[in-house]
Amino acid sequence: MKLWQISTSVLLAAALVGCNSKGTETVDTRVEQIENPVKQHYVKGNINILQRIALPADAILTVSLSDVSLADAPSITLSQKRERLDGKQSPFHFVLPYRPSDVKPNARIVVSASVSLHNRLMFVTDTAYEVINNGKTKDIEIILKAVR
Repeated sequence: MKLWQISTSVLLAAALVGCNSKGTETVDTRVEQIENPVKQHYVKGNINILQRIALPADAILTVSLSDVSLADAPSITLSQKRERLDGKQSPFHFVLPYRPSDVKPNARIVVSASVSLHNRLMFVTDTAYEVINNGKTKDIEIILKAVR
């Protein structure tokens, strides 16, 4: 009886091994990472205040990306970030995402920034920092000037 069980087990094992190696294909079931995820468009850089002054903790930094193409119309804000400084001091790093479909090929796109305290401006940009259509989107260096 025992010989019969052993021989049956050996034959069954041989049959299973044979089934595995005859005419089967190996299927690769690994999930590959996406090599080109959706590209995020953004403008990034730093904001500097040259005056040696400690900003109040409750000051607000506002950075905007705007289309200022039309001289006789208000600018169109494409992206904006507001941040309470909580004691942080200059330089401030910024990243402003935008949708390329919002940018016309001949548009004049600028980055501007300000620091305010209790809705009163303390520092503002006094220069137009053009971006995107002139090819510049990274390493933008913005200087803020004191409001008098």
